[in-house]
Amino acid sequence: MLELVRISDIERRDPLEDIFLDLDSEGLAAQADIAWIDDQCNSGALANYEGEHVAVVGKKLLGHNKRLKTLREEVSQSSGYPLSRIVISYIDRSTD
Repeated sequence: MLELVRISDIERRDPLEDIFLDLDSEGLAAQADIAWIDDQCNSGALANYEGEHVAVVGKKLLGHNKRLKTLREEVSQSSGYPLSRIVISYIDRSTD
């Protein structure tokens, strides 16, 4: 649910102050999956999926598809994971 907040009600903070995320275990797991996807892209391991979306949970590739909506539906149904836990990332085509 979206909550409207007035700018005047927001506590002012130093813009140079570090911002820390307070993630629960599910958020930390998703963050680890995002880092894993990044590592796999940098190593070239996901080159076969360029131009497609990939779905990952627990550092495991669960599926890939050019159509995001199709991938979300397929992976959610086949894996049993809720959509909120599945990390989906687009693998951009290499510009080298």
